[in-house]
Amino acid sequence: MAVAFHIAGPTKVQHAIPTALTTFADLGRTDNDDLIRVDISTTNEIITANDTGDSPAEIIYTGTTAVITMTLVKWDSSKWVVLTNNPGTTTEGDGGTIGTPWVSSYSSSTSELFAIRILPSITGEKIYTFSACYLDRQHSGIHEFGNTAKRMRLTINAMVDTSNKLYVVTTV
Repeated sequence: MAVAFHIAGPTKVQHAIPTALTTFADLGRTDNDDLIRVDISTTNEIITANDTGDSPAEIIYTGTTAVITMTLVKWDSSKWVVLTNNPGTTTEGDGGTIGTPWVSSYSSSTSELFAIRILPSITGEKIYTFSACYLDRQHSGIHEFGNTAKRMRLTINAMVDTSNKLYVVTTV
């Protein structure tokens, strides 16, 4: 089952590492031309039994994830380098360490996970904080869109955090 919603712009997007979720730094800004989209997927395991045939005898909930897509019109290029470094590296261009765990090292300094906070510029709108995210490097990058200035396209995967929350909502 998938559910999707959009977050109206313009917004400020911030990020933090999971070990310091109280210290968010500005990553960039979106405009209102390309809304942030959040696609939430719930996965289930269907158990069938001989007496029910193909009909489910039980459905087991196995988790929830989200894919957040956004286009930044302004961004901090030093943060882009940090987000796109390969696993286990701190220097741009390093090849990374094969076998580096991303998820099990959630609260360690070697984790590839980060938090994203989306702050709308309109008073009264919701602030969304996803605290266990990783960057989909194959679908993210800096692009030129026709005759406009360069834009950063981000595809971020989010999962439930150690508190079993996919995201937290507060209000501006």
